[in-house]
Amino acid sequence: MNRPVAPPVRRGFTLVEILVVIGIIALLLGILLVGLRSAFGTANKTRELSSLRQVFYAWNMYSSGSDDYVLPGYLDENTQDKWNVDFKDVQGNDLIPANAAPWSWRLAGYTDNSWDLMVGYRQDFDEDLATVPLDIVANEPAFGYNAFYMGGWWETPTMADNPMARFDNLPAPYNKGIICRSQGNIDRPDQQLVFAASTVRASGLYENTENTLVPGAHWVVPPFLGATEVWDVGFGGSPTMDVFAAEGVPLNRYTSAVGAVTADGATQSISVDALKDMRRWVNGADAKNWQHVD
Repeated sequence: MNRPVAPPVRRGFTLVEILVVIGIIALLLGILLVGLRSAFGTANKTRELSSLRQVFYAWNMYSSGSDDYVLPGYLDENTQDKWNVDFKDVQGNDLIPANAAPWSWRLAGYTDNSWDLMVGYRQDFDEDLATVPLDIVANEPAFGYNAFYMGGWWETPTMADNPMARFDNLPAPYNKGIICRSQGNIDRPDQQLVFAASTVRASGLYENTENTLVPGAHWVVPPFLGATEVWDVGFGGSPTMDVFAAEGVPLNRYTSAVGAVTADGATQSISVDALKDMRRWVNGADAKNWQHVD
């Protein structure tokens, strides 16, 4: 007598097996996202360095048309009046002195008014510079100028005074041309920092890991400004930064390194730790921890 054969039991996945599969998929997605983030960061850093190179070309063009004098770092309103200079926006309108004081709009004409070069970190790269608020272009460009030691930070307290760059009347031995006025008096063009990615930081400890949309700053300062310590690498090491005084400080946008360009036109990604070397910032500085009186 033939016994009926029981149909095979269809065994489904157990909950544990499903969770294991989900875990493996999540792990693979995590690895993929890390790789994509790294690839995007590298691509954005490459674009940042390209923009830096073009800003440098504009800076160099300004110098070539100004008897080798480099672009002044900052001009306050009284200095603009004293020197009888005025600057215009893309539409040909006079800029208010506050927007003409930083380098940004004063160099914009040499960059063909490129939105991407000036504030391309913000949003749509296809926007025209004319559509961006003037004060944003002036004060929050992607790159900060080494303004105190490159071209000079010029202020005129009253119209009865003569324009004076900060640190211009230092006593010996600090009065040996620490402010670069012309390209010809730059001692180490391959080290002298001109522009670097920057942002304004209040005092505090910062983990510089996600900086894509952080507002830029029109100036950038070394770890010591005169005898004042402005920033240092944080206790956790690079890329953490400990800021002691509110200034424009280096910013590692996109990756863990800071985009920068030196006076010989070389663009590079520099670690925050390497930027602690004062010889990169000040003409004539002869030691990593070099300082001068205010």
